[in-house]
Amino acid sequence: MDIINKRKNVTHQQNSNGHKLSILWVSNIPISLYTRESTGKNMMFGGWLDGLYFSLEEKIKSREIQLTCTFPGNKNKDRVISNVSFLPFGKQFDSHYFSSIIAKSAPDLVHISGTEYSHTHNISALLNSYGIPYVISIQGLASTCAKSYLDGLPIFMLPTARDIYRGGVRSERNDMARRGKYEIMTLKRAAFVIGRTDWDKAYTLSINANAYYYHCDEVLRNEFYSGSWSYGHCDKFSIFISQLSYPIKGFHMIIDALRLLKRDFPTLRVYIASENIVKYTSASQRLKQTSYKRLVRKLIIKAGLQENIIFTGTLKANQMKSYYLKANVFLNCSLIENSSNAIAEAAILGTPIVASYVGGTPSMITHNQTGLLYPINDPQVAYLYIKDLFTNASLCNKLSHNSRKIYQEKMSIATNGRRLYHIYKDVLQKTTK
Repeated sequence: MDIINKRKNVTHQQNSNGHKLSILWVSNIPISLYTRESTGKNMMFGGWLDGLYFSLEEKIKSREIQLTCTFPGNKNKDRVISNVSFLPFGKQFDSHYFSSIIAKSAPDLVHISGTEYSHTHNISALLNSYGIPYVISIQGLASTCAKSYLDGLPIFMLPTARDIYRGGVRSERNDMARRGKYEIMTLKRAAFVIGRTDWDKAYTLSINANAYYYHCDEVLRNEFYSGSWSYGHCDKFSIFISQLSYPIKGFHMIIDALRLLKRDFPTLRVYIASENIVKYTSASQRLKQTSYKRLVRKLIIKAGLQENIIFTGTLKANQMKSYYLKANVFLNCSLIENSSNAIAEAAILGTPIVASYVGGTPSMITHNQTGLLYPINDPQVAYLYIKDLFTNASLCNKLSHNSRKIYQEKMSIATNGRRLYHIYKDVLQKTTK
């Protein structure tokens, strides 16, 4: 009996026991429900994926949705947790093994998260051959991000020991470009796509004009749905930056703005969710340093910012929240971005935001209403906007009030859960013959 007949038989058995929507999720990492069971820890990254689960949690627990999750991982670590089946497809994609996952899960619909992975390309081809409907969620558009990856960097950067062993910034850019090729091939064959910004919609439809595009915002981790920023309680003249690990986050492009701010506000504090890259605590830390972090270290020292920057280390969700609430300003200085979770987290808490005008960020922030947007190549404008927020409580309170009001609805768990469920139903309706 072939894979399609197996799937039809299981689906028939499910339907005979009452209506139930069987969904197979494909992602690059598992949700925290699985990692807590396997390792006792939540995922430190991929909070949007946990949000996806939260948005449908009630329907999953009531068994209105039968959910199966698959992702790269050890094949012998299948689990069933809280009505969710977890079936890792292996560290390398195997079409025969993945076909067995399809047979076990018997999906009415497959939801793939991320367009840029080789397994996404292979899985979408397999699903097309089986005639199984699927929808793909856009994450970051690697094909476009690769073009901006090296912006603002020196032409030559002396490699570190870590770069020689694992590859430096140009290797990272080339890897992103390679994944971008998979992404383009995948989008060309996709009939249904979920996105969140004008930017990802424009690029999706430029690649495949026939794709049916759905808008659905993401859901944040639970911690961010309570709490509110207050000007009276924030740490004045302070900035929070959520990442600097790799070039596309653009920290090297904002250091001049920070230098100018220190000139005007000598007690400036910049909290960065990163390991300390200025003061090495061991020889091994120095050996593990990337050429990009070494460059940023030199720029920080040259600008005299060593005492103004506080490295917080990697932060969990509740710790991130405490820094959003503490900061006078949240700064997102990415070279390119689709829909930054960090911007959404800051916005729903009401932290005043300054962000680079790139990619999908203008779909997330309305300038002078919910945040302030500056041209990525003009750090002087970022300096001016942050200075305005440091000295203007009324402007801070206006942006804070507006962003909280909008994002409480935009990132609503119930609203986005209903929207995603409607998308599943609509795709099935459009593919039913």
